[in-house]
Amino acid sequence: MAVFAAAFLFTYLLSRHITIPLVKLSTASTEVMKGKLNTRLTFRRKDEIGKLAANFNNMIERIQNQIATIEQDRDQLDELNQARKRFFDNVTHELKTPLTTIMGYATIIRENGNQDQEMFEKGITHILDESKRLHELVLKLLEQSKETHVADRMTIVDVGFLLKDVSETMTIKAKRYKKTIRCHADNGLFVSGQPDKLRQLFINLLDNAIKYGYAHSDIVAKAELASETVRLTFINQGPTVRPEHLSRIFEPFYRADATTHEAESAGLGLSISQGIVDEHQGSIRMTSHLDQTSVYIELPYRRLESDRE
Repeated sequence: MAVFAAAFLFTYLLSRHITIPLVKLSTASTEVMKGKLNTRLTFRRKDEIGKLAANFNNMIERIQNQIATIEQDRDQLDELNQARKRFFDNVTHELKTPLTTIMGYATIIRENGNQDQEMFEKGITHILDESKRLHELVLKLLEQSKETHVADRMTIVDVGFLLKDVSETMTIKAKRYKKTIRCHADNGLFVSGQPDKLRQLFINLLDNAIKYGYAHSDIVAKAELASETVRLTFINQGPTVRPEHLSRIFEPFYRADATTHEAESAGLGLSISQGIVDEHQGSIRMTSHLDQTSVYIELPYRRLESDRE
């Protein structure tokens, strides 16, 4: 009888020694199936069940590492897609203005022919200039598709002369919106910069002033020397931008009032403008009150060697 009791007790203890860990392993597996990957088994055993628990813990850790890798790859893919979208939007924005100018002058020439010789010659000149600029933009895009970074060379730029030229170019679009551009720019306002990007900066700001200003109003573009900086001012008469919008106006894709802005506007013009100003170590800010919106830009003045003598 004593032998039978001892055998029963031994069998009971052995079953608990095996069954309880297996139950815990089954429970842990169920928890993992529910997505609780922090589940671990803590068996301090060196037998087969202990090895099984250790393998279970290692398997869960590998699954967690693989999930973390997948999430990291997903985030990188999202960033890549966002970068591609920004690139596409930037390209679209930069190509739109020269195409608009070319189409505008081409339409005028087709309608008037050479009856107005002065307008005919002006239109042909602008079409050629904008076609060249469009061609250069396409070449730059081809270069950027081959290289990750393209360092544009800095050169001495007379921003007063450049502003006058851009204002003249944008006149055709301003007339279409029943507005007038009045440019007041001093000569000899030299900065160290990239002509194409500065041209795009002026185009973006004048384009915004044209689209969002009141009809039959004047757009003022000024360039002047202020101490050791070149100060550029763009003023248009239009709906006042509220302070809460001014604080975010230079953010990418931000549009102060999407219901009144043009449908094709992606809210990139001012963001691109700030990027260009930053590249030229300058500053840009906007104010708006009493139906007048002003953009102020300051760029470091580059004094020529001949001026120093």
